[in-house]
Formats: sequence, C-alpha cells, structure tokens
Amino acid sequence: MAIQGIVTAKIKHKRASAPKSRNGCITWYACPSSFTFQVQWLILSVCLQQAKPVCNRCCEDKIKCDGYAMPKPKAPRRKHPSQDLHIIMICCLLFVSFEGLTGRYDELLQHLSAGISLFDSALPSSNDEERAMTTKLAEMFCRLGVESSNFMQKDPSVSGMRKWYHTNERQHSQSPKPFSNLDEASSALRRLDVLYDEKPWHYEGSDAEGKETLVSEASANLQSALDGWSARLDALYEARSEDIMIEGEQQYRNLRLRQQYWQMAINSYSTKEAAANPKTFEPFLAAAREAAAPFIALRQPTFSLDGDLISGLAFVASTTTDDETKVQALDLLWRLNRREGLLDSRDFVELHELARALETCEEPNFDENWKPTAAAGLPTIIERLRNSLGQLHI
Repeated sequence: MAIQGIVTAKIKHKRASAPKSRNGCITWYACPSSFTFQVQWLILSVCLQQAKPVCNRCCEDKIKCDGYAMPKPKAPRRKHPSQDLHIIMICCLLFVSFEGLTGRYDELLQHLSAGISLFDSALPSSNDEERAMTTKLAEMFCRLGVESSNFMQKDPSVSGMRKWYHTNERQHSQSPKPFSNLDEASSALRRLDVLYDEKPWHYEGSDAEGKETLVSEASANLQSALDGWSARLDALYEARSEDIMIEGEQQYRNLRLRQQYWQMAINSYSTKEAAANPKTFEPFLAAAREAAAPFIALRQPTFSLDGDLISGLAFVASTTTDDETKVQALDLLWRLNRREGLLDSRDFVELHELARALETCEEPNFDENWKPTAAAGLPTIIERLRNSLGQLHI
C-alpha cells in the first residue's frame, strides 16, 4: 500500500514594491560614476534579478536599475540657538583671516567686532568640551582685538571680552596651584591684555601729572600678575615635564616666548636707560631666534592666526634705542617672512625703512590726509607714506 504524502503548494514570494521613480532610484544614487568598478559590482550584485521598471538616470549611466525611489529625507534636528554661537564665532575668525590676507580691513573690523560682541551672549557651557572651546575662542578674539587697536584708528570695543573675563574671574583667578594644562596657562596669560587696563607703555608720550608714579604702579601690578603666572607654569612643568615634552613641547615654547615678551615690555619701561641697554631685549631675542628657525628654514611665507613672535620683534625694533639691537630685530623679521594674525613681518621692516627715509628728508611732503581716516592696516599706512615721500619702492 503506497503512502501518499501531503504535497504542499510552493510558496510564491511577492516582489517588494515602492513608488516608482523616473528621476533617480536607489541604485543610481548608490553607484555614482566616480566609484570604482569593484564597488559598483558589489552593490549591484545584491539587486533583484527579475525585470523591473527602469529610471532615466540608470539608463543613461548604464546601471542596472531596481526601480524604487529614494526614501524621503528626514528633517534634520535643529540645534539650540546657543550651540550655533561657536559656529558663528569660528566663521568670524575665518573671515578675519581671509580679509587680513587680502587687505580688506574695513570688513575685517566688522567681523572682528561681531565676534567680540557675541561674548555678551550666553555661550555654550553645558560640558567641559564646550567650556574649553569658549575659552579658546575668547583667547583668540582677545588677541586680535588688542592687536587691531595698535594700528587701526577705529579699533573694535573689547567690552564684551572684558565682561566675559570678569564673569569667569573665579575660574581663572590667581592661585598658588599649578595650571591643570597648557591651554589653561595660555588663557590665563592672554587675559592680562584685557583685565590689566593700565600698562606702563600706555603712558608713552603722555603729559599727565605724576606720569612716573603711574608708570611705576602699572609696572608693579603687571609684574606681580606675571610672577604669579610664571610660578604656576613652573609648577606645572615640574609635575608633568615628561608629558609636556612629548605632547606639548611647541605650545610650551610658545608660552615661554610670550612670557619673555611680557617681561621685556615691563623691563623696557623700568628706567629711562633700559631702552638703550641691549641686555633688556637679549632674553627675548634669544627665544625669538629659536622659535623663528623652523619657519626661516622653510624658505616660504607662513601664516598663523595666533602668535607673539612678530609683535614681540616689532616691539624691540620700535622701542630700543640701540642700533645693533634694532638691526637684529629687523633682520629677523625680514628673514622670517611670516604673518601672525593681522601683522606681517615684512610690513614692519618696510615701515621702519620709511621712517629712516623721513629722517633724511629735509621737508617731507605730507598732505593733510596722510593718516588713515577709516579702518586701515599697516599696508595702507605704508602706501600713504610712500606717496608722501614721492617714491614707489624703498
């Protein structure tokens, strides 16, 4: 007797379905023509083999079509408005960099002022990463704001920066404890530019009553703050010297260079004879030669949005009355061929050459508009001095 088995019907699979597209299917978007042949074959091998409707783009690009439209993109989640402030400030720095390189100083000041004004707003500080980013941006805008005021008639207000630093005074306060890292040390040194309004060099050329006393008090206050900072940096280096030499050697050298710059600036106003003494400037010049050597070796122009090498050498050339010291600073600036922030090393050399030409000119031809009436950088000042001297080249 034959046993009859139960024969089950073969399951018929249904083909997947989705809205058809004549503009572009999943296959076309997944297989751009720039992909390699192997990647295209891997993606196409997973496509169904039965006949399917085709889209125009697959036909044109000779790609086997799956016939199904791309899924609709989901709307991106919007960030909180305060999280966008970092992006805006970074964009301002990018504009400042480009406009400084191209000489568009009017627009540069607008973007710089806009970025500084954002420090009046509530900046992101919900976690350590956001706080670190805010602190670094504050350091960058602080430097650019102070730097621009040195050679631009309409310098941007740093009230927003000053308010931010005063608000965060507690976490940046002078303390006997070592800095936790080099970034904290860098921020603490930069804040001296904003929080210490009275600096000894601000009284140069002033006829204020009791000028010597004011200069002495300003020097003492600034020296005290710098000594406190130096002690904390020394303590950090003693505790973590191996880590610093491995991971942050260049940053540490830059901090020491900036420290030498501040000390040189204070010492140069300590006595009337200090500006004529080469020893006042020698420690900084030695550190500057070491820092400049890698850039000079490149034999090409270099750029950085931050740095104290050019501003420090320009200070030496402008302050010292010793001819040999001045020549050393100018020679290093010319060979450096570098731009830091808003300052170009060779612009300063050209400016000093024009000043020497003025000294030998009996009656320089100055018109009443030789000084910039709008926002202008060193190139504009140099151009007007050239025109006044009746020369195109030095």
